[in-house]
Amino acid sequence: MSSLSFLDKWPGSVQKQAPLAPLTSLRMGGPASALVTPDSIEVLYEMLTQAARNQVGVRFLGSGTNILVQDTGFQGLVIQFTAPCFQTIEVEDNKVSAKTGVTLGHLLSTAARRQLGGLESLVGFPGTVGGALKNDLKVKTGPLSQYVSRVQLLDSHGKVAWHARDEIPIDQLLSTPDGAIILGAEFTLHHDQKESIIKRIRKHWIHTTTNQPLRHERFARLFRDPPGGTANQLIVKASVQLSKVGSASLSERDANYVVVTGDAKVNDVLQLMELVQTHVEERLGETLQPSLVIW
Repeated sequence: MSSLSFLDKWPGSVQKQAPLAPLTSLRMGGPASALVTPDSIEVLYEMLTQAARNQVGVRFLGSGTNILVQDTGFQGLVIQFTAPCFQTIEVEDNKVSAKTGVTLGHLLSTAARRQLGGLESLVGFPGTVGGALKNDLKVKTGPLSQYVSRVQLLDSHGKVAWHARDEIPIDQLLSTPDGAIILGAEFTLHHDQKESIIKRIRKHWIHTTTNQPLRHERFARLFRDPPGGTANQLIVKASVQLSKVGSASLSERDANYVVVTGDAKVNDVLQLMELVQTHVEERLGETLQPSLVIW
């Protein structure tokens, strides 16, 4: 009996041997053994429980902007939070509660319509709430987590609960200890005039579109920003911003992004990352921590 036979219980939510390349911004890599879209928290928990029982690996896929899939693909379960129950947003006074599958664009537009400021620097950034928080997204105004007042987690026992940052440090909440899953987050924002919010959105949009690779390019962010600076600054200071391996090169707009062309190989990206890390450490004594997740 196949170790994935437990998925036969949810035929409408499962795609076996599913291509992953079209679901990532780099559009590289092999398939997943199964791509699943649970339609409730209960189904999600049961899938996770059965996967653990059958020793099947699990990964979570949001917008795919920080993932590099190996040519062999992922031999396990890839979960997407695209069902309606993982896409809801609620607004009460100056607090916006968003589920894990909500896109950052939807989060920003909802807040702006309700005249709530603070998230304007998210404009133009791909990704979902869960992925952005799990990967410690930092934008021009700082980490997204600075606005988070509570996080909703599903723990390994199936319990769903909200946890406030004044009870547990936010970095501990987002590191999801003991196999917990981020189901949503509450953002505490500030009331502001619509015109002021729109003005800031336009300002950040200009900055984002000027510094990120072009939209038609296949790109991904390589490293986390260090405290007090950016990975791009370190790469430029180490004089490795023009580095290239095969058909993978660093973006001319921001050296912390890798851009790949048609015939690029996964190893091109991996070797380029290693090259940049090595030179930054040798020349500056700084260690770059990967933002790109390798499957």
